[in-house]
Amino acid sequence: MTFVVPIRPIRPPQQFKKKNFIDKICLSPFVSVEISLYGQVSLCGCYHWMPAKIGNIYEQSLQDMLGSPLAVQIRQSIIDGTYIFCNESTCGVIRNNLLNDIDNLPDNVAWQIEHPSRFLMPKEIVLSGDLTCNLSCPSCRTKVIKLSDQEQKMQMQYIEILKNNIFSNPTDQDIAITVSTSGELFASDFLLSFLQQISLRNFPNLYLNLQTNGLLCEKNWHRLGDLQDRVKKITVTIDAAQSDTYQKLRRGGTWDQIMKAMSWLHVKKKQNNMKLHTRCVVQKENYLQLEDFYKLSKSFAADIVEYARISNWNTMPLEDFTEIDIWSPHHGLYDSAMLHLNRIKDLPDVVTWG
Repeated sequence: MTFVVPIRPIRPPQQFKKKNFIDKICLSPFVSVEISLYGQVSLCGCYHWMPAKIGNIYEQSLQDMLGSPLAVQIRQSIIDGTYIFCNESTCGVIRNNLLNDIDNLPDNVAWQIEHPSRFLMPKEIVLSGDLTCNLSCPSCRTKVIKLSDQEQKMQMQYIEILKNNIFSNPTDQDIAITVSTSGELFASDFLLSFLQQISLRNFPNLYLNLQTNGLLCEKNWHRLGDLQDRVKKITVTIDAAQSDTYQKLRRGGTWDQIMKAMSWLHVKKKQNNMKLHTRCVVQKENYLQLEDFYKLSKSFAADIVEYARISNWNTMPLEDFTEIDIWSPHHGLYDSAMLHLNRIKDLPDVVTWG
């Protein structure tokens, strides 16, 4: 029996107010794509930053999508500085003043901005949509998620599509793959299997950027296969600087486990010469620990300490989310939260998202 992937319809692209970023260029729409498990493709690595989807890899080739009218419109919006497809209230690149000056662009991007119809195959690929995880953090799920038989079949088809769309032709071009933005890479047989199938003989300049909760890194690092030494950056979400808070927000993990994992990654960082980022998803339960989280991160030689506003993944009633989202100006703790944020936001190597 042939398995048919349930294609999710592409909604009309959401647009935001016009900006005035003249001669300021975001590199993402010229160098990156995000591809979800359901095949939806965008020109930004974060759905919350740019919700527009340019197509679906189950129905179109990546090359056709990159040359589509919508993709051209998105690139044009960056070139003319209006950024109408970008959500300035959530985009970390915009909020952290990380846009590039037009006179200081990589050659491949400088060539593309001469006309929005120009494009190159992406060198940054974000793989999202696999929700498999060993934790059940209340901010994003109600229980530990394991995939159904149907979803596992879909994953196998997804691997074949990726191979045919992106990894069919050997290249020495620099390629960075980011996983996993929806679940936990080291708990995902699917993602680990996919990475093991990539041959460095065919892609000698391929590197990985990993997002993880850290707890399974030591146990399953070997399952990266030939890519074990190709991790360029690893981002570990910890969300706390105290044991009780960690075990409440990272449900299923223990403080001893994450401290042991971070100690192991501290050593691995030196061995692999990789960047280590830590992340704190800030909410009511942990906002008083922002400074301590910075000190904790630096004790493990974190290169970047990230603070992200909690997002609503529809895993709790709206009134419950409203209660923990202290970054809403309407929240009773907003002023206190801003006070704590102001104490850390200008510290070296701090980045804030959302």
